[in-house]
Amino acid sequence: HNACVSRKLLVGEQVEVRQQEKGLRGSWHPATVVKLKLCRRVVEYDELLTSDGLNKLRECIPVAREAEEVRVLG
Repeated sequence: HNACVSRKLLVGEQVEVRQQEKGLRGSWHPATVVKLKLCRRVVEYDELLTSDGLNKLRECIPVAREAEEVRVLG
């Protein structure tokens, strides 16, 4: 069997992430994908900072299974 992987939301792509945290719930924030994981992406926010205010916040977020589009061929 040959696996055909057509991933979406790749490293370097600009995305908007909807927050689920209390206080930010429902707000959208621009970010850049910096790492790929299976059904997850690590993003770096354009405007949100770490608690010390020195670095851009990074977060691992879940993505829809459709973003992976893994099909087995053969």
